[in-house]
Formats: sequence, C-alpha cells, structure tokens
Amino acid sequence: MSARSAQNKERKVLVLPPTRRDGDVTCALLRNAGLECDIVGNARLLASQISTSVGAVVLTDSVVNDPDLCSIVDALERQPPWSDVPVILLSRSESKSPADKGCFEKLTNLTLLDRPTSSRALVSAVEAAIRGRARQYQIRDQLESLQAADTALRESAERMSLGVQVAGLALAEVDYAVSEVHLSAEAARLFGVGDHARSLSKEEFLAVVHIDDRDDVSRRLLQAGDWPCKDPAAIDYRVVWPDGRVRWVSQRHHVVLNGLLQNHARAMIVALDATDRKNADRRKDEFLATLAHELRNPLAPIRTGLQALARPGGEVAAGPMIRSIMERQLSQMVRLIDDLLDVSRISSGKVVLQCDRVDLRAIAELAMEASQPFITAGHHDFQAEIAPEPVWVNGDASRLSQVIINLLNNAAKYTADGGQLRLRLWRTDIHAFVCVQDNGVGIPPNMLDEVFDMFTQVNGTLDRAQGGLGIGLSLVRRMTELHGGEVVAASEGPGRGSTFTVRLPVVGAPETAPALAAPREAPDKPCLRVLAIDDIADVADVLKMLLDLEGFETRVAYSGKAGLDVAKQFSPDVIICDIGLPEMDGHEIARRLRADPQTAPATLIALTGWGTEGEVRRTRESGFDYHLVKPVDSAALLELLSRIQPRVRSELSNGAVGLTADRAADCEAFTGEV
Repeated sequence: MSARSAQNKERKVLVLPPTRRDGDVTCALLRNAGLECDIVGNARLLASQISTSVGAVVLTDSVVNDPDLCSIVDALERQPPWSDVPVILLSRSESKSPADKGCFEKLTNLTLLDRPTSSRALVSAVEAAIRGRARQYQIRDQLESLQAADTALRESAERMSLGVQVAGLALAEVDYAVSEVHLSAEAARLFGVGDHARSLSKEEFLAVVHIDDRDDVSRRLLQAGDWPCKDPAAIDYRVVWPDGRVRWVSQRHHVVLNGLLQNHARAMIVALDATDRKNADRRKDEFLATLAHELRNPLAPIRTGLQALARPGGEVAAGPMIRSIMERQLSQMVRLIDDLLDVSRISSGKVVLQCDRVDLRAIAELAMEASQPFITAGHHDFQAEIAPEPVWVNGDASRLSQVIINLLNNAAKYTADGGQLRLRLWRTDIHAFVCVQDNGVGIPPNMLDEVFDMFTQVNGTLDRAQGGLGIGLSLVRRMTELHGGEVVAASEGPGRGSTFTVRLPVVGAPETAPALAAPREAPDKPCLRVLAIDDIADVADVLKMLLDLEGFETRVAYSGKAGLDVAKQFSPDVIICDIGLPEMDGHEIARRLRADPQTAPATLIALTGWGTEGEVRRTRESGFDYHLVKPVDSAALLELLSRIQPRVRSELSNGAVGLTADRAADCEAFTGEV
C-alpha cells in the first residue's frame, strides 16, 4: 500500500445512517468538504472496520435499535493505547440521548450533535475529529519510531555485551561525585567480589587491590585530577581474591564530564585479566635468564681451556684433558640448541616421525647408556627392570630414545648425590609402559601437570635448577603424544621424589626378526678437491684444517663472489657453502654454479645454521645435494665425503649441466641433517 493511500484510509469517515438516502446525502456533504467517506450497512460491519485505519465514525440515534450496538463499543475499547477513534453522534434533542445508554458510557471521544443539524455544524465537527485523529497518528508514528530505536539499541547492547564477553572484557565506572566504583558482572568476577554487578566504595575497591599497587591505583584512577583527560590512561595492577590468589588486571580508563552537569566527572573503565600474559612474560624472562646461564656454563671452560692451551707448555701438559672438556661442553651446547629446535618444529607441526616397528627394550638400553654419565656423576644407585620378552611399538626409535633419555637425565638432575633412580619397562595386552622413578626433590601437587609446560621448572632458582631450560619434560609430553601415547607425573610432594610414566600402544611382533647389519668396512678415502665458502673466516679456516689433515685438497673463499671465482679456477669435486652470506647468499651461489658447465658437476653441500624443513627444501630447490646443520659432527661430514667420487675431468668437455641421474637420487636419499 502506498503512503498516499494509507493516509487517505486514515482520514476516512465511516457513516452508519438510518437509511441509505441519509447516508448518500451525508457522504455527498462530506466529500464536497474534501473528506473521504464510506457508508456502512450495520453495527457489526462497522465494528469490524474500526480495527483498521479510520479517521472518524458518524452515527445517528437510530443505532440504539441495532442489536449489535455494543459490538461497536467493544471494538472501540480494544484499540491500541495511542488510539481513540472520534465518534460523532446525531441525536434528536426531544428524545433520550443514546449517550445515556450504558454501552456508550465508556466512550472518551464522543461528540453529540442535535438532529437535524446544519451542514456547517456536521462538517465542522467531522473536520475537528479528523484533525484530532491525525494527531493520534502522529503519536503512533513517534511511538513506533521510539520502539524501533529501543529495539535497535537493545540489539546493539546485546551485540556489544556478547562482544565484551567473547573478548573477556570487564566494564566498570568510577563516579567521582559519590566516590563509588560500579562494576559489571564480568568486572565483579575479575576483581573477585562476586558474580553479579555491584557498587563499591573507594575504600572497598582499594581493599581488593594488592597492597603494593594501591597507591598507584588510587593516584591514577580514583583521584580524578584534571578533567577531562585528553587521552585514555592505561594501568596494570594486581588484585587479591578472597582465597588469596593474585590476578593481574590490565585496564584503560578515560575520564569524561556529564553533558548537563559540567562538574560531574566519571571514569569509564575497560579491563581484562592479564594474569596469563604476565605469567608468560615472567616465564619468558626466566627462560632468557636461564638460557644465558646455560650457554655461559659450557662457554666458560671452553674459553679457559683455549687460554690454557695458549700458554707455554699448555698443549703438552693438559692438551688431551682440555680437548676432552671442550668436546663435552660443546656437546652440551649442541643439545640445548637441538632441544630448542625440536620445540620449534613440534609447535609448528613440522616434526616428521620415521616410524617403524621397534623393540622398546632396545631403545631403553640405548637411553640408559646415553644417560649413564649423568647418573655416574651424581653417584646414584640406579636399577633397571626390563621386560624379558620383546615390547613392540610403532615409533621413531631416535625420538622414543630422546623421551627416555630426558626422563632419566631429569631424574638424575633433581636427585641429590647418592640418591636412588629406577627404570621399569613392562607391557600389558594393549599398552607398553616406561616408568622412571627417583627419590629426589619431588613436585608440589599444584605443579604435577604444569611441569610439562614450556619453560617451567619446579624451583626456578638457578642453584636448584641444576641446568636445563625447562623444556625437556615438554618435549617428553609432545613426543609421546605424537606416538599416540601419554605421560603422567606423580609425587607425594616436595622432598618425596617423583615418578614419570609413559604409556604407548603396543603392536604385534614382526613376521621375521630384523637381520643384524654386517659391519661395514671403512671405504677407501677418495682424493677429493674441496672448496669451502663461508664469510666467517674462523669457520672456513678450521674446516680447511680438518680436511687437510684428512688428506683432501682444500681451498677456502670468504665471500660468494670469491667462491665463484675459485670454483672456476680450482674445479672442485665438492663445494661446501654457507647459506647466510652477505651480498650473495648460498642459494644464489648454488644456482650460478649449476648454470655454469664448468662447475655444474660438483657436489654441493650446504653447511648452515638454518635447519628447518623449509630451509632444507629451499637448498634442494636451489641445487644443493646435501644439507648439514652447524655445528656438524666431523665424523658425519667425513663419512658423507667418503660417499662422493671424484669428478671425471672429461665432464668439462661435454657441457654437462646440473645433476646426473645418480646424484639426483642421492639428493633425495640423503638431503637432511647429518
């Protein structure tokens, strides 16, 4: 319906005449005055149309004889609160007015005209009724607008409330006029004062704040100061819950003035629980401090040993012992870095398990052998109970060994000298169990699950931590879960030892036992030409020293451009190249070497500190055959070189570019960390 037709309907006059002729005369009179008009045949029909839009109703006293008269009154009583349809009643003056009848007594908008009446009086009365009715429709429109605005405001408030809940935000307000703090339900829970919105006096609010933060909160929040604030203020502080727990609150607040009362200031507050963030920051700081401590520990004897070797007679007097110390400390540093890399790989989902059916007993034996130096250093009483029959699991042997080694080293680390360590390995029909038990420092009940969190140590002090970064147990849990198992910690409390139990699913025995590999004879050492490219001169020179001692013909270059020049002159069989070189990185060097027929046949080995799977893939794509991660074990590097055959010099004449088919297969088979 168009707006114009709706407006015409709202101005329409309904006439219930005594006769059809009276109705025609009345409608003609009203239409001449510009009014819309309809004739209604009886009271029931009129009552049904009153519920729709109508301007006014014109009746005569003849309606008293209509048995449905009261239906008109009932319809008028059922109008919306804003509506009061005008009724104009034409009645003979000598007779009793129908308005005196009981059914008309409730009408509040009734106009009486003597019958017969003048045309001017009737038109004037109807026009007045229509004007009054128009004002009613204006009120209706305003009410509908207010209702729509209220609905929109309520929906907006609901969306805002939902957003605040999802974001974990708490809302509050400081009323400086009455020195009160009004808290939302979420704020009340955050401040530990209940589950419902409430108001606190300034003193009650300060009582919740940690005593060390009260002065700052009182000065920056509860004292309004200069009004209004130009920018929102930010503050972090602690609150103490009734049970004694301390929570961190991070909030921003803004002081505003009441638009009507210019001296009435309020601070609007948005706050959130920052406890987890603060704890994470604290653990990060502790981790960095511990990492610095752990790296300085092995560096100290290495540096001192080098200084001792440099003194007259030092090499002869203490050379072997110092070299042994330096090798042990270097291994410790490598282990720390490897643990950090493992954490990164697991967190990013980049750990790929090389799973096979393995006997968990053999893995436990290897782990005990690897941990024996830690156990011996602590003079611990160590006993192992290993299942007599094979315990077959599907897993990565090196990763499962890492799990058991970490548990044994952790037990040795946190057990006093002469303490007792136990390792048990058994199986049931569906699970294999590895249990490492000690009588060491123990674990508080509230820390039994947290010990598996990253960078967590039961006692954070460096003198009790006995070394380590607090990531060993986290690696244990994550590696175990990657194998479809779980690990749990148990302890009766501080000073009463601890027990860690790993549970893994068992599998059936293999159809045939794996044959033992025959000992491999040491291959004849090929006479290779090797070029080392590294911008760190010490790295390149020491590598050349090692290869020269092994009988290789070696050259070094300290930049990418120099390396390309030496490669063309030297025609090496093997090029060992760092990746992170300035000006021209290792990837670009590899591409240029492969594009040059003179250097393309060389075997390319990336020796770099970057060891992620993405970096390994990039080195392969740029043309490298192998990817080794610093610091590489010299035995592993020499073993790899023993696989490489010297170039056939005639290759230079046939324009060969890129990898041969055999070398491409080697790239797929051996690319990775060695």
